[in-house]
Amino acid sequence: MPVVELVAQCSIIHVITLMILVPGGRLLAERVGATWTPKLRFLSSFGFSSALYGGIFAAGLTVGVPLSALRIVLFAIISVCLAVYLTRGLWRELLEPEACLAFGFTLLYLILATLGSAFPSGAIANVKVDTTMNYTHLPVDNLIPYNVSRFLLEDLPPEATDIVPGWKLTDRGPLAGVLFAVVALLSGSDEANSWLSPSPGRFFFFQAFSTVLNLLSLWSLIYVGRIYFSARAVILALMLLSTTYFFYINVLFSWPKFAMAYFVLTGTALVLHPRAHFVGGVFAGLGMLFHDSALFSFAPLLGAVLLGGAAFPRFARRHPGLCGLRSTVLLMLGFVAVLAPWKVYQKLHPSTDSRLLYEHLFCIKDADLSGRTLRSALDEYLAKNSVTQIVSTKLYNLGYPFNPSGVINGLRAHWPDPVYMARFTSEQAFFQLWWGIGGVTFVLGILGCLGSVRGKLDRDALVYVVPALGALVPPVILFACRGHTVSHIWAYPAFLVIALFAGAAADRMGVWGALLAGVSVGINLVTVALLMFLLPPLTPVLHGSPAYFCTQSVLVGCLGLWSVICLQREGRRKV
Repeated sequence: MPVVELVAQCSIIHVITLMILVPGGRLLAERVGATWTPKLRFLSSFGFSSALYGGIFAAGLTVGVPLSALRIVLFAIISVCLAVYLTRGLWRELLEPEACLAFGFTLLYLILATLGSAFPSGAIANVKVDTTMNYTHLPVDNLIPYNVSRFLLEDLPPEATDIVPGWKLTDRGPLAGVLFAVVALLSGSDEANSWLSPSPGRFFFFQAFSTVLNLLSLWSLIYVGRIYFSARAVILALMLLSTTYFFYINVLFSWPKFAMAYFVLTGTALVLHPRAHFVGGVFAGLGMLFHDSALFSFAPLLGAVLLGGAAFPRFARRHPGLCGLRSTVLLMLGFVAVLAPWKVYQKLHPSTDSRLLYEHLFCIKDADLSGRTLRSALDEYLAKNSVTQIVSTKLYNLGYPFNPSGVINGLRAHWPDPVYMARFTSEQAFFQLWWGIGGVTFVLGILGCLGSVRGKLDRDALVYVVPALGALVPPVILFACRGHTVSHIWAYPAFLVIALFAGAAADRMGVWGALLAGVSVGINLVTVALLMFLLPPLTPVLHGSPAYFCTQSVLVGCLGLWSVICLQREGRRKV
């Protein structure tokens, strides 16, 4: 059966990807972070391996090493790292409760997400770029990392062609594409199809691998969450986040924004360690190489490290060496050290397209920007907008992610047409944070933050609110268009942190909290089902095969069962 083959291949890709990303990074973390906790060393292994293998591959191409030689070198390093990892007994960390929860949950979610894009029959050949676009109702951005890998493996100059229509190679962070180039090189797979029509089997490989990268965000949620909250709270957070339409679509779309969120959360955990500020900066830089929006999270984190000692002296006394000028310099040095090679490459191969820059900074949406400079655009913007209008826009953008009026008015206006209402609500999930995470979960997240402020939950966990919700501040300051502080630009770490505090609040509230969490999960599942199956042009409810729907239903049940088993096991351990 095609579905069985897809399930088997996804499982193999999941295991092999972890075999590549864990051992080498874990050995580096052992060397660099001798004073770190074992769980922090394990969590950081994904990031260290990404830097290690991506750096070796990029350096090899830069100095002209043939791809055949690079394949041998990478295979040898990965094999040696795996052998050392096994002989040292570090594999036992995979038997820890957090690792078991994360491995089982991400494996099942990988299969579910990949199967979702294998429309209509659940076969590997059904996983195509146009099917994924129609299924998610998103543009062709998910092809950017795939074509980055093609640029590298086919030795194309950056100016040869657009990476996708309208975008050049240097317009987007390259690391997701570099990592796929590494695994594609190791596997020996080649692309024979045209530029915008990748072959189905190879694109399935990319889709599954990219989904594993996005699911690293769940590993960070689990491991960071266990530093401050109970296992029950973390499992509830996992369920609240993973059932949202926003998370599901972003994970299967293979655009690496949730992979970036892993680096933000893990980098923050490293910054909270007094001797890991430089590495925390490195992780922030790696997040930027996945997606530029990591800068929105890094800026408030850098400010908190610089000024946190003066603003929160009690916290600074509990964590000596965490804040101050020295820590800020180390954090910035790590950030710059990672980004510098890519910025040099961008300078050597500049992009001539500045549409997003002018749109965000000056609200200029013209397709033709010839003759415009930043100074002329600024003069035009100031001439069109008074100080009162500018301040009004900033305040509106500050409240936009949390303002329910737009969604409520839209639902009232469109409820007679279910298909149009489904399209409206799916778009709003990408625009407004409270709607994307779910209204009940959002309220629970606020209660969790208030519980930490009052000392009923761990106060130190509030540090993660800085890079998560603080990421809203730079867009509010910089963006000129009204309503441009949409979730898909800045809020990916915020989704993880809000879900984590929501799980903690639900856990602390006992039966009532479990009931609210159950209601939120139920609403999420119904919403995802309605949106995914009703929306044209695919309209899966009319054209999907029975195996396609039955397997998805079984996988959702398995995810729920796995969560319940972990909850029960945690309860027995407490007893």
